[in-house]
Formats: sequence, C-alpha cells, structure tokens
Amino acid sequence: MSLKNDKMVKIKESVKTLFENKHHYDAVNKFALESYNKRFKDLKKDNGTYHRYECFEIISDNTIRVIYKYGTIQYDFDYTSFFDVEL
Repeated sequence: MSLKNDKMVKIKESVKTLFENKHHYDAVNKFALESYNKRFKDLKKDNGTYHRYECFEIISDNTIRVIYKYGTIQYDFDYTSFFDVEL
C-alpha cells in the first residue's frame, strides 16, 4: 500500500469513528454553547456589533475551550477569543 493510500485509509477510519460518535460531539457542543450563553447572558447587542459562539476545543480530559467571535458588522474589527471550562 502506498503512503498516500495508507494516509487515506487512516483518514477514512477517523471520519468513520467521528461519525459513529457524533452524539458525543453534539453533547459536548451543547455544553460549550450553554457555557457561552451563561457567561454572556447579560451581554446586550449594540447597534452594528455581534458576539457569537463559534466552537469548542478539547484541551484535556477535564478542560474544554469555548471559542467565540465578536466585532462589528462592517468588519472594522473581527476578533476571536476564548475561555476555558473545567469539568
């Protein structure tokens, strides 16, 4: 088997594993979104600005990083930031 084919087999195996465990991803994503909403529940949207949940990263077996974006609708500035949630 060539290196390229071997790499594709590994990618396909990884995709299959992720697909089979999608419910786990969905549960963690929901938890991360709830953490974002709880942290920024009092944030009021100003005219022409946005603040939204983007995604999460697993930092360790007991830490999730919640990533969010904020900026202006005109994209005068567009930032990404995060906070960590200990489980």
